[in-house]
Amino acid sequence: MQIASAAGSGAAQTLGTASSAITIGTASTTGTLEYTGATDATLNRAITVNGADGAILKNSGGALLTLGGTITRASLPLTFSGGAFNVTGQITGASSTLTVNGATVTLSQATNNYVGNTVVQGHCPTRPRWFSVERRATRAAPTT
Repeated sequence: MQIASAAGSGAAQTLGTASSAITIGTASTTGTLEYTGATDATLNRAITVNGADGAILKNSGGALLTLGGTITRASLPLTFSGGAFNVTGQITGASSTLTVNGATVTLSQATNNYVGNTVVQGHCPTRPRWFSVERRATRAAPTT
């Protein structure tokens, strides 16, 4: 499914006004939710990965997509692909791979508790919120 805009839970948007979780995939198919918007957006609804081979969250619009709801993987793989993501919601779930493939993903939720491997493919920086290139670059040089 492709969406060009996103909004908070209960707000009118492409995905409707529901506050329930967005379920991606079925027992027999992998699901993909692709953001194609050209402006930064925040999706605050929870996401449940339900696809047979997991789910793909893709950002092809060139803008930042912030995911503020809980992402539940339920032992299924989750892939972030293309574009920029800021994941402020918790990622939870047992024993499966979280893959970052050609995307820039910032994990800014300190209570993520998913279990499984995190795989980074290609040039795609993944940074926890506490890591800052600016902080590192301005560190004082040792004195002698």
